[in-house]
This record gives sequence, C-alpha cells and structure tokens, in this order.
Amino acid sequence: GFVVAGLTILFFLTALVLLALHFKKPGPAEGEQLTKH
Repeated sequence: GFVVAGLTILFFLTALVLLALHFKKPGPAEGEQLTKH
C-alpha cells in the first residue's frame, strides 16, 4: 500500500543521508566554517 511505499522511501532516503554524512566526515575546520556562517 501507500504506507509501505512511503516508509520504504523514507528509509531509503535516510540511509542515503547517513551514508553521505558517514563518508563526508567533516573535519574541525569545516565545522568551524559552517558554524561561522
């Protein structure tokens, strides 16, 4: 149904975001720059 499809899409998007953040691993310098902005 639509609920299952929605949950699957949300889970897939969340997995992609987590993988992206995991591979990025921003250093302290990037973190400071983001905070300054």
